[in-house]
Amino acid sequence: MNLETVSISPERPEAQSFPGSNLTEPAAHSPSRFLSFTIGGGRYCLPADAVVEVSHPLELARVPKSPANVLGVASFTGEIALVVDLRPLLNESRPAADSKPKLLRLAVVGEESNVAFPVDSVGEVFSTDTASFAPAGKGSLVIGTHNGALSQPVSLLNQIAIRAIPNPRVT
Repeated sequence: MNLETVSISPERPEAQSFPGSNLTEPAAHSPSRFLSFTIGGGRYCLPADAVVEVSHPLELARVPKSPANVLGVASFTGEIALVVDLRPLLNESRPAADSKPKLLRLAVVGEESNVAFPVDSVGEVFSTDTASFAPAGKGSLVIGTHNGALSQPVSLLNQIAIRAIPNPRVT
């Protein structure tokens, strides 16, 4: 397995994102790049081209009458994004008081909402064949798990399910 470091940039092609929930049809079994990160005690990843920005925590504006896992909205380099908390959905613990979390913003695809979520730390970008993820039964947010040569297993999150978390435009 190759490990490489790459810049996460808004100029990356959004249309080539990993198909959110279907591991049985990877793109020609060619290696794809994934960005790893931690939330609570778990190690997770998303296709690298699905993440357009990694930022320090931003000031959040609460959204009235929003679900508990909607933390608010924030301005990312001029774009407003809904910030959601994946911890309760992944059964992960709250971060330590001295942690330095980051926010990951997903690429907008079509008419979908601009969504971001906090992570405890950002790891490496690694390349692997999408078929190397074993299907997982940890709910709708986790598609599969990869054991490979990484220090600990990493779970692939379903970006479609993340984007489907209720947003304030829905009444």
